[in-house]
Amino acid sequence: CWQFGLGGDVRYACTEQTYQAEIRETGNVLRDDINFRHSLEGFGPTISFEAYRPWTPQIGSFVKARGSLLFGDGSSNLTAGEDLDVANSFITRNITERDDVFSIGEIQLGVRWHAQQYRGRVLTPFVTTAMEGQLWQGAGNATSEEGNLGFFGMNVGTGFIW
Repeated sequence: CWQFGLGGDVRYACTEQTYQAEIRETGNVLRDDINFRHSLEGFGPTISFEAYRPWTPQIGSFVKARGSLLFGDGSSNLTAGEDLDVANSFITRNITERDDVFSIGEIQLGVRWHAQQYRGRVLTPFVTTAMEGQLWQGAGNATSEEGNLGFFGMNVGTGFIW
């Protein structure tokens, strides 16, 4: 039989990304340079859903989904130099500060093992392993304030059922 859970919470998240490139001539002389930094942080509500299906009394599979809508601040800092190897070099600087809204979506698919449950035991330890994907919509990337950021990987966790 399936077990379902629904939850709500608040989330704080931040990210900082940088991009740096140089063009050098023979003799290691710096000709052009660009340095771009983009940061974002926010705070907001999160909702989550979980479904668990036992295979045996102690092992089962699960899927978790979570979504957040975050409100916060973003900033970008660009410094670029052109023709730095000559007397009349050209330097560009641009700093941007803004209010921002972005969302984060996550999904996990994995397996959970928990210790045998005894009558009278308040806490039952468990261990999980899962594949996880995240999408940060509107978080930008290392070269722009626009765009999305994605993550994919493995998650190992532990906790208590109570």
